[in-house]
Amino acid sequence: MKDRKLSHILLVHPPVASPAAPPWTPAQVAARLIGPDLCLDQYDANLDFFLNHFLTSENLTGLMGVIEKRKMQGDYKEVDTYTASLLANLATNHGHWESKIAVVGRSLKILGTEDFYRPGLCMAALKEINDLLALGSLAFYPSCIRWDGFSNPAVRNWTGVGAFLENQETNPFLSLCQERLAHRIAHPGLGLLILTIRAPDQLLAALTVARFTKKLRSDLHVALLGHDMLLKDAANYVDSLLPESDLSHLFELVDRLGGGSALEQSAVPDFTGLPLQDYLAYRSKWFFSSGRSPDACLYGRNGRSDGRGTAFFLHGPDMLPE
Repeated sequence: MKDRKLSHILLVHPPVASPAAPPWTPAQVAARLIGPDLCLDQYDANLDFFLNHFLTSENLTGLMGVIEKRKMQGDYKEVDTYTASLLANLATNHGHWESKIAVVGRSLKILGTEDFYRPGLCMAALKEINDLLALGSLAFYPSCIRWDGFSNPAVRNWTGVGAFLENQETNPFLSLCQERLAHRIAHPGLGLLILTIRAPDQLLAALTVARFTKKLRSDLHVALLGHDMLLKDAANYVDSLLPESDLSHLFELVDRLGGGSALEQSAVPDFTGLPLQDYLAYRSKWFFSSGRSPDACLYGRNGRSDGRGTAFFLHGPDMLPE
């Protein structure tokens, strides 16, 4: 017996993954969740993390202060050679790093425009961004944030996971939840939050979001959707585990919560609500905003599959849109 009617679902793509193109899994789920009274929103927390939260001049400037504070506390006494070198460089070239921070927006813009196809500009922009990711990571040491991944060598088991989720000093995703996610969770009609993960590097951020959400709204049902191996042992952090290989579990959950739905086996991925113009791969931005079908975008004249279900683009002068 359904004791309430589910009206609003939020699909969240957590960090850290490449922000080059729209995430595929939530778009597939969105296309297959059909219900006359269902309202479904997609939130790419990964893209938001990079563009509007972490890689901003204001945030990076603040993180330089955090690094100095942690240095005074002695948090960097036994670091690896690379981290020691980066700290020394920051100490002797403080003004240079401030200059890098001041133009981070320009570096990001290069990757999202036709300048992406100018090798000199593109490589220089990528170097600047990678340098700033390394700088920002120092503030959350030993966490390491990369363009397409995340790691923390101190998190070796599930006991370590629990400690990490509550650690403001080493968890860069807590501030994202507080500043960018909280107002979305507070939506009065929201009845189900689904976190979609495709890679291990997203797991800690996903669990951070789950823990934060349950603290803010204990009544909100939180589900984790992904590969079976990624979901293993995560049951203590969410209300439901949903294997991506069998979406019938998702539809059973939606139905149980009061939102009737139907499964569309051949549904075309739905990217509605995602900020398509903000993704950083210029080619994929053109594809998704041109009205062409995803299949044509990924497997058409200029693209091919690697045989494992992974699509990739072939770049070259003839790839530029006319």
